[in-house]
Amino acid sequence: MWRVRGVRQVFLTTLTSTKFGRGPVLTVTPYVPDLDHFRGSYGAKNVMPLYRDGDGQTPNITDGLLESLGERLGVKVIAEDFLAYTYALGGTAAFGERFAEELAEGAGPVHIPVTTDADLFQQAVELGRDLLWWHTWGERFVPSGQAHLPTGSAQEIIPVEGMPDKFAYDSTSQHLTVGTGVFGPVSPEVWEFEVSGLQVLRSWLGYRMKDRKGKKSSPLEDIRPTQWTQTDELLRLIAILDYTVQVTPTAAKLLDDILASPLIPATDLPTPTPAQRKPLRS
Repeated sequence: MWRVRGVRQVFLTTLTSTKFGRGPVLTVTPYVPDLDHFRGSYGAKNVMPLYRDGDGQTPNITDGLLESLGERLGVKVIAEDFLAYTYALGGTAAFGERFAEELAEGAGPVHIPVTTDADLFQQAVELGRDLLWWHTWGERFVPSGQAHLPTGSAQEIIPVEGMPDKFAYDSTSQHLTVGTGVFGPVSPEVWEFEVSGLQVLRSWLGYRMKDRKGKKSSPLEDIRPTQWTQTDELLRLIAILDYTVQVTPTAAKLLDDILASPLIPATDLPTPTPAQRKPLRS
């Protein structure tokens, strides 16, 4: 993965051998992920880079697939559009909620339906590109004319002093307390947002307390900050989660429309050869 990192690269992570829980079935990062990126624990080691090279010239997509899709849809399909379409369907909780019973039956890779309706395909591409922009912290798929992610509604109400050792949430006031600091509004949906058991906001905060959570693999991890400097990043994370919650109904409606449209059978699409599954030689 380090050999294929680059300014155009993004990495999808998911589960293929373990059952999904609540939340998205796909996550994404512009950085080289560790094996536990998807949900922060063992069993989430499935990483799929968009490109097979660091220059972003060779898509990590089966040969002939983009051309086949383009012929069926009557439009040119590029690698970024195919990723965006896929992420629009799997990057929120909509897919997991729609197929909760099927996903709970057993482990296995997610099967993404591909519509033959060019308009629906384009709607998914647009939604997916927007989600990818937000979920890569504004570093990939940046819309034209945009420099930064929009700020969310949550604000710092009371600053954090020193290094916090605990945090708490009040659903009535929608206030998040971090040490001496207070942030809000933070909706219950943002506070409870999870990816197959990983409670995102709580996990993020837990690793940034004075006594951090998680296993220690080196004495270097005992070297901790003495002053809180994470306010901007915390507010950005809350905004990203809030945006994801807000667009989930749109993603659910789009998924329903796609499932109601004619779909391309998997047998009509090319499958990767053993050679295509191997990394490129450097």
